[in-house]
Parts: sequence; structure tokens; C-alpha cells
Amino acid sequence: MKLVQEKKSQQTLPLPHRSFAALRPDLDRVSIFTDAAWKHETKDVGFGWVIRNCPELTALHHQSASRNVRSPLMAEAIALFLALQYAQSIGITKLSMASDSQQLITTITSESPSTELYGIVFDILNLSLGFADVSFSFVPRSENRVADELAKSSLISFSIVPGSTGLNL
Repeated sequence: MKLVQEKKSQQTLPLPHRSFAALRPDLDRVSIFTDAAWKHETKDVGFGWVIRNCPELTALHHQSASRNVRSPLMAEAIALFLALQYAQSIGITKLSMASDSQQLITTITSESPSTELYGIVFDILNLSLGFADVSFSFVPRSENRVADELAKSSLISFSIVPGSTGLNL
């Protein structure tokens, strides 16, 4: 009973609020394109993201993987969260986040997540408060090919390595 009460109190926490703008070019702004590839049978997932417009680099590619992710939408949210964490760790302060998951972007920008995504959206919004400026935008899959390829490659590599545990999310 106590666990149920604690869970309910966690769900009623107000989401961190931030106003969002559309994906926009800016010399100081870094664009990060994220994607996830999810395997239904095993619940394994590969994550990929590409950082563009970084002053020191023309593009920076990153990928990761995990097990036991319950849905493709959760996988997309985790990919975006991991990319935000990475951006913060390397000192990026202004960024445009892009995903080909329209449902995820709508959920983040409307700040009204489903029960399934409440925790990860809370974390994304809370982490976004640490940036000087951040936006979240939907991009068509055709504009997100590199992140898609990284996510698929990570999933394939992860799935063929016996005993891999990845991020264990």
C-alpha cells in the first residue's frame, strides 16, 4: 500500500517548465539528431545521435545500447535523454534537439506525458533547464538517416555479443 502511495505522489510532481522554439539555425547553436532502434522479441535497443554545427567539429557521432526497454517510444525518449546528457557533459549550452518521433516531440513540448513516459519526460525537461537555450523538434525520417543508421548498427552489434548488458535501463 505504501509503495502505491509513493508511486502516486511521484506521478503528481509538477513537470519542469520550459518554453520551446522550433528547430532553428544559429551559429552558436548545436543541432543534435537522435534515434532509437528497438527489437520487439528481446526488448533490446540501439541508440544513435549526431551532433552538428559544433564549432570544434563538423559532426560528432555517438551510439549506445541497452536491454529491457519496454517500447519503441520509450527507446526514442531514452535516446533523446542520453544525447542531452552527453551534450551537457561536453559543455554545450545552446542546442536544438531533433527526433523523427513526432509523438515524443509532441509529448515533450506539450508537457503532458502519458503514464509510461512521465518519468523520462520529467528527466528530459529537468535536464533541459541546465542549458541556456534548448528546443525540441520533429524531423522527417529522411532528415534523420545518420542517427537512424547509428541506432540500427548499435542494436545489431549489441544483439550479437553474448552477455552484453549495455546501459541496463
